[in-house]
Amino acid sequence: MTQHRPTAFNAWIDLFRWSAALCVLWTHTGLRMLRPAPNLEHLTAARGAYAFVAGFDHYAVMVFFVLSGYLVGGSLIAEQRRSGRIAFGRYLFRRLLRLCVVLWPAYALIWLLDHAAVQLGAIQLGLFTPAVLDSLSPSTLACNMAFLQMAACVQYGENGALWSLFNEAWYYVLFPLLLIALAGAASRSIRLACAALFLALIAGLTLLQFEAARLAPYMLIWLLGAVVAAVRKPAIPSVLLAGGLLAGTLLAIRLLVRSSFVQTHPVEVFLLDLLVSALFANLLLAMRHRSSLRMPPGGVQLHQALASFSFSNYCVHIPVLTLYISTIAVLTGAGTDLAGDRLADWAKLFGALAVCILSAFVYSRCTEAHTDRLRAMVSRRAILSPAVATSR
Repeated sequence: MTQHRPTAFNAWIDLFRWSAALCVLWTHTGLRMLRPAPNLEHLTAARGAYAFVAGFDHYAVMVFFVLSGYLVGGSLIAEQRRSGRIAFGRYLFRRLLRLCVVLWPAYALIWLLDHAAVQLGAIQLGLFTPAVLDSLSPSTLACNMAFLQMAACVQYGENGALWSLFNEAWYYVLFPLLLIALAGAASRSIRLACAALFLALIAGLTLLQFEAARLAPYMLIWLLGAVVAAVRKPAIPSVLLAGGLLAGTLLAIRLLVRSSFVQTHPVEVFLLDLLVSALFANLLLAMRHRSSLRMPPGGVQLHQALASFSFSNYCVHIPVLTLYISTIAVLTGAGTDLAGDRLADWAKLFGALAVCILSAFVYSRCTEAHTDRLRAMVSRRAILSPAVATSR
């Protein structure tokens, strides 16, 4: 990200990043360890509160998409405005390396931890389907390394969190093609070639995608983040009002929309996702242009530190969680189907959260923290494609 961001806004971006990653971890932990709330004879306040928060995980992914559009798409727009060119090869190298430096070593970790969990009884506990060993095959690994999970194969090791990275990686590829195609000063042949390639890729990959958020419509959500970087005036300039509308909309959806509706009304669900994402994008834009924006509680360094391993947390928490639950089940006789009515149940659950967060931090120190160094090292040895002119 090359754009300058004011200190307070920078801290808010980091807060949104790590809290969204934590929300996903929170939900996945509860789904694997706690008995479904409808199956409980008595729903305690603590159990109800946990389930309520867990219901926001889908919108945490929408937050990721908008933030990615702002940080990645925004940096490319800034480059195009500054120089009139898009260094296509350098851009793709930097963006895909950002993913691969965390993801590719994660596949080795997934293989190791999943096999260990299987030996401890993860399949019998219902943490895996019997097909998990097939999903750890070399062909599935190669498919995932090429970011074709959800289109040509399943997620490696049944790591459900990897679905969104299919969208993410291809948005990185598609956006510069779209930007070049729409830039008025590029040569006609270049614009037409980029437009054709963009349409072929987004149509083909969307049609091949067999579940989750479809690539083409959900790119609109990613593009909302790029809009935040490109425009100067929010539709709702008041940060307080923008934040209140977002919070109120999320609360209303959480209280009124049932899982049966989600499963049977995909178009309406997308429209709700688009609404929430638009409100979040407007909030970002209002905050970005608020000169007197206050620092979030905790300050810059805290949120920067927590955000620094949020991507690692997103990628590796499921295999870590699965091994933890399998181990707890062997040691105590219970790691899943916890009622949440005893202190011991909550100790196991929050122990899982702590282990996942600590593991992600350690993993990030070996991978994510070295992204810039690896970029510099590879750049010295790589010949990247020339820039594409997009304006005179």
